[in-house]
Amino acid sequence: MRVLIAVDDSPCSQSAMTWVKQMKWPAATQFLVLSVAQMPMAAYAYPDSAAMSFSEDIYRDVRQSHEEVAARFERQVRDLGRPSESIVRNGDPRDEILEVARERGADLIVMGSHGRSGITRLMLGSVATHVVTHAPCAVSVIKAPQVV
Repeated sequence: MRVLIAVDDSPCSQSAMTWVKQMKWPAATQFLVLSVAQMPMAAYAYPDSAAMSFSEDIYRDVRQSHEEVAARFERQVRDLGRPSESIVRNGDPRDEILEVARERGADLIVMGSHGRSGITRLMLGSVATHVVTHAPCAVSVIKAPQVV
């Protein structure tokens, strides 16, 4: 079995990882931890060279942050004694999660969800909804505990 765990640096991703750690997986299960770095919006808003240079610096920092996040979550899987790998892709998380699932032949995608609804979901979009709708395999969406 091949399990793709899509993560970012949020409590939702930690909830998904907690779920992964609690599950009983078949002995031959392989895990791939994916984090997707998106281009900062400033690169699109200000196409002049000074803004692009600033955006590239931000993007480099964002990419490094995603590499650290992916490595941290991958270590958690490895600590379970499971074969694992981490990768970071550039782009829209909705597209990249689906592409990696297809490329790697994932049997299951595990990801967290903020559980937004209504206008907030419309304005921010929903990576989880898109992945569930278009995935080539099963998807487990783990909601983060609600903080009141």
